[in-house]
Amino acid sequence: MIENRKFPRIPHVSSRQIIKLGQTKNEPQKSLVVTNNVSGCGVKFSTSNTFQNNELFLIYLNDLTAKDLQTNGKTLLKSGDYYMAQVVWIQNLPDGNQEVGAEFLTKKDGDADRMQTFTELLNMSMLDSLS
Repeated sequence: MIENRKFPRIPHVSSRQIIKLGQTKNEPQKSLVVTNNVSGCGVKFSTSNTFQNNELFLIYLNDLTAKDLQTNGKTLLKSGDYYMAQVVWIQNLPDGNQEVGAEFLTKKDGDADRMQTFTELLNMSMLDSLS
């Protein structure tokens, strides 16, 4: 089967940290997910946590460079090794876990609301790491 994809998938199975806003939006919710693959436009992972469509989060990808992701000039919205992503699909698995597909956001996608969420997540993450 031939896939019509903008960017090739890179098989990448590893544990990665995710940071998203908690229920109260005042504290970050950190968790670990297991990535299945990444590409220049997104990531697929499995998790025991609950995600919602369109939910924004940061994912830590320290060993994946822009060259490895083959972004073809796309400027991803990131800070250090944290990449901003948005959930685009969710599949509930029989074991109660979720499989999640998310797209990386670009600087071009950074409207005011997304940039505010990005900044809040980074700030909360930094404060958490200092305490």
